[in-house]
Amino acid sequence: MSTTGSESEDEDEDAPKSDGERGMTGRLPDAISAEDLKGRPVKPRTKAARIASVAKGREDFKDKIKEKAKSRQGGKTNKEQRRNKPQMMAVQSLKAKGKKARNASQKMQSMKKHIKTLSKNKNHPKRRRG
Repeated sequence: MSTTGSESEDEDEDAPKSDGERGMTGRLPDAISAEDLKGRPVKPRTKAARIASVAKGREDFKDKIKEKAKSRQGGKTNKEQRRNKPQMMAVQSLKAKGKKARNASQKMQSMKKHIKTLSKNKNHPKRRRG
């Protein structure tokens, strides 16, 4: 049999080569990549290095959040609005919701308590400080 060099190489390998593995000798199709073999990066030993790495992470995060907000169509989300709402305003709205949810007997009990407090303080009115 007279075979050329290229034909003998094709006959030696039974499995066909994939496009990604073509021309790379010694590669296995399901091999581990270099990225998979890399371990964790070395932890910074000095305080300054640790603080620098933290600051770097914060900057990246802030940029990511700003980019996300810019790319979004429309205004703020409901979650953002709730998060940025003034604290006392949120507390007040909870009180108002609680008052609306009361039944008649609870309202009467609250009014009786209020009248009792007023009658206790009627002889000692509050004085303005000036």
